Amino acid sequence: MLGHNSETAGDMTAALHVRNADINSDEIRMVESDLPGHYTVELVFDNGTINTNSINMPYSSVHSDEVLTIDSKLELKNATINTTSATDLGGNLRAASNSSNVQGQFNNTITFDNVVFNSGGDIEIASDLLNGSNSTGNHVGINTVLTIKKSTINAIDLEFARWNNSNTGSQNGSSSNTITADISDSTLILQNLYISDVSAKGDNTTLYTQDINLNISNSTVTATGQLEMLEYGVGAEARSNSAVVLSVNNSQMTFGADLFMAEDLQFTDALALSETVATAALQLNRSEMTFGETMFLADMGEEDMGLAVNVDMQANLQAVNSLISAQELRAGSGMGKSTIQLHNSLLTLKDMDDGVAGDTDTLLIDEASLTLGQTNTLSLTLAGSQRADNTVVLSNDNFYSAIDAHQVTLGGTLKVAINQEAVASGRTEFDLIRAVAIDDSVTLGESAVRGIHGAFDTVSYVLEEGITVDKTEIVRENIAGIDYDIYRLYVAYEQTEQPTVASNSGSDSGHTPLSGLLLLLSLLFIRRR
Repeated sequence: MLGHNSETAGDMTAALHVRNADINSDEIRMVESDLPGHYTVELVFDNGTINTNSINMPYSSVHSDEVLTIDSKLELKNATINTTSATDLGGNLRAASNSSNVQGQFNNTITFDNVVFNSGGDIEIASDLLNGSNSTGNHVGINTVLTIKKSTINAIDLEFARWNNSNTGSQNGSSSNTITADISDSTLILQNLYISDVSAKGDNTTLYTQDINLNISNSTVTATGQLEMLEYGVGAEARSNSAVVLSVNNSQMTFGADLFMAEDLQFTDALALSETVATAALQLNRSEMTFGETMFLADMGEEDMGLAVNVDMQANLQAVNSLISAQELRAGSGMGKSTIQLHNSLLTLKDMDDGVAGDTDTLLIDEASLTLGQTNTLSLTLAGSQRADNTVVLSNDNFYSAIDAHQVTLGGTLKVAINQEAVASGRTEFDLIRAVAIDDSVTLGESAVRGIHGAFDTVSYVLEEGITVDKTEIVRENIAGIDYDIYRLYVAYEQTEQPTVASNSGSDSGHTPLSGLLLLLSLLFIRRR
C-alpha cells in the first residue's frame, strides 16, 4: 500500500516508480484514508509483469466536518497485468451515514499504454460514489481521466460510474461524477460494458450530477453480454442530471445480448417534486456495431409512473457512415424520448439464431423487428442516389440512409433531409425502409407479422434547391426474388434559383407533404459534447 492513514489527520505524498522489473503481490492498494487531509499518490510501472489478486485506488470513508482530497495517478506502460479478482480504479469515495458537512473529492489520472491487462474479475472505473443516508450538507465528487492506448483488456465486466448513490434521507447535499475516457488502437474482450448506474434519493435539496464521455477509436470491442448506458433509480424528491456519451470512431463493437439506453428507470417513492434529467447518446462514425438481441432506446413502456411528472429520459442514436445490426430495435415509448439519426448509414434488424429450440426456421415476434414508438424521432439523410448497403457505407459518403427488417411498426416522427447529390442523377424514388413481406421458408411465430404496419404521426423534410416531394407510400415489390413491403419516398428535381423547404406537420396516413418550415440539417449531424 502506497498511502494509508487511519491515525493522524494531515497531508501526505507518496510515489513509486518501477521499471524493468516484475511485481508479485497479494494486493496493490494505492491509498486508503479514514481521516481528513490532502493526499497525492503516484504509481508508475514500466516494462514488466504484475501478478496480484487486485489493484485498487483509492478508498476513503469520510465523516462529519471532514475535508478530504485525494489525487491519484496510475500509469502502466509496456506491461502485462494479471489479477485474479476485481480491480477498482478511481472509486470508493463514501460519505458516512448520519454525517454532516463532509467535503470529499477524488481526482484520478489513469493511463494504460501498450498493456495487456488480464482481469479475473471486473474492472471498475470511478464506481462506488456514495453520499450516506440521513446526511446533511455533504458534497462528494470524483473526477477521472482515463487513457487506454495500444492495449488489450480481458475482463468480466468493464464498468464506468456504477453503483453511485445519494441515499435516502440526505439533505442539502450533492454528489458529482465526471469521467473522460479515451480508448484507442486497443482490443477489449468482455462479458458486459456498463456505463453509469445511478440511484438518486433524498429531498429536493439533494442533487446528483454526472458527465461521462467515453471515446473509442480504431479499436475492437467484443462482449458476450450487453451494453448498458444510464440505468436509473430515483426516489423521494431528489434531483439529478446525468449525461452519458459513447463516441465510436473507426471501430467495431459486437455484443451478444442487448443494448439498454436510458431505458431502465425505477421509482422507489412518491415523486411529486423529483426532477430527473438523463440523456444517453451513442455516436458512431465509420464504425460497425452489432447486438445479438434487442436494442432498447428509451423504451419505457406504459407502466404507471405515479407522480413522476418532472422526468426527462432521452436516448439518442447517431450514425455517420456506419453499420448497425441487431435482432430487434424498440425506441421511444412511455415517458422515454428517443432519436435515431442515420447519415450515410444502414440499420439492419435480422432474424438471428438465438439458441431457442426450433428457432432457426421460425420468425418470432422479437426477431428482425423494428418498433418506433410515439416519442421517437427517426431522421434520415439522403446524401446520394444509391441505397446504403453493408459493403460501402464505411468508406463512401454518397449514399442514402436506409433500414432493413422483417417486421416494422411505424410511429412518432420522421424527418428526411435530401441533398442535391441524391437526385442529380435522375433518381426519384427512395426506399427508406424495406421489410420482407413473404418468405415461405420461415414459419411465423405467435403474434409475428411480416411487412410494414402503422404510420408516422408526423413527416417533415429539409430540401436543397430544386427538390420537391411528391408523396410517400407503402408498396409491395419483388427485389432479387424477395417480396418486400417498402416505405418509399417519391421526389422531383428541377434546377431553380430559389431553395425550397417543405414540411408535413400532419399525419403520415395520407402520404402527402404539406408546406412549412423545418430547422436546418444541423440536427442530423453528430455533435460532440
